[in-house]
Amino acid sequence: METGVKGVRAMDVTAWTAELDRLVARLGPRFVRSEARQRAKAYLQGLLSPAERKNGWQLAEMLGEPTPYGIQQFLCRGAWEADALRDDLRQYVVEQMGDARPKGSRSRTARGCFAPTS
Repeated sequence: METGVKGVRAMDVTAWTAELDRLVARLGPRFVRSEARQRAKAYLQGLLSPAERKNGWQLAEMLGEPTPYGIQQFLCRGAWEADALRDDLRQYVVEQMGDARPKGSRSRTARGCFAPTS
């Protein structure tokens, strides 16, 4: 079994890449343009990377871009459904990890956040 950095196996990386592709395919319909879908995948890869700092400059550098303007434009001006994207991503996380909140803490507050019940 071939291992790389700190014991990470090539088959682990392959599985992670495939899972990221599945997640991006699931979230893809929330983005109006194909370029935004590609940028979303690159952004997720950057956030999941081992980079110590995850600001626009470091993410742009990791993506091989000379400036962070593309990332900034994606985040600030991109045409995407933020609330629906959040809900889809949350559902994905719950499916993968389960809902770890105590059962009594699942009531919604007026702002849509979950709060403990008395």
